[in-house]
Amino acid sequence: PGEDCRSTECCSTPGTQCFMKNKKWGSCLPSCQVGPNFQEPAWNNWWCKPLGQRSPGAAPWVQQKCAHGGEACAPKGCCATPGHQCYKQSQYYSKCKPSCKAGEKENPWDTPWSCEKVGMR
Repeated sequence: PGEDCRSTECCSTPGTQCFMKNKKWGSCLPSCQVGPNFQEPAWNNWWCKPLGQRSPGAAPWVQQKCAHGGEACAPKGCCATPGHQCYKQSQYYSKCKPSCKAGEKENPWDTPWSCEKVGMR
């Protein structure tokens, strides 16, 4: 993510593909529409020419069986959001997050995260 993918024509993020913005840049995106990208600060047209193959996404059962949003993920052992890992804060609480640092707290009064991984990313 955030790198020019034109030379490799591949993406590490599941479910994305390298799309050519113009002759100077390509980016890994889930999808692409020809024309301006409303997420960019400047108006620029995207060519949206696909380069290489789409990175394999998750199997269809993942959206049905794995944890979503703030749902406790330890009982399910997996996360529906691509790139997220199920981490335990304690034996009583778990959450899908992109990363975890042992001892971190979202609020000063919170229990520190153990960051024990549950299941696969």
